[in-house]
Amino acid sequence: MALGRTVEELSTSLSDDELTEWMAFYDVEPFGCAVEDDRARHIVSILFNAYDGKNEPDWFDRDPDWTAELRRRAAPTADELEDKIDAFFSAKLTGQDSPLGS
Repeated sequence: MALGRTVEELSTSLSDDELTEWMAFYDVEPFGCAVEDDRARHIVSILFNAYDGKNEPDWFDRDPDWTAELRRRAAPTADELEDKIDAFFSAKLTGQDSPLGS
């Protein structure tokens, strides 16, 4: 309805070529700008966290699969992080390349 026409009006006035072009455009830039979605998500997040702060909604997530993947990746524990830091600096002190691949 954002186009100001019904589906039937669009189907009679939109050629197959034009529809294909719109579909290709949507693949490149889905309708609506990602930045606008990010702004709205940040505002909702700020307001939601001001009242609750525990269960932030994911209403504006443009890529829920990637978000789920990021959440599955656990942050290293303090001990794991300490071991990585020790390994990095011990390699630097002995003149070796870092075992972490830096």
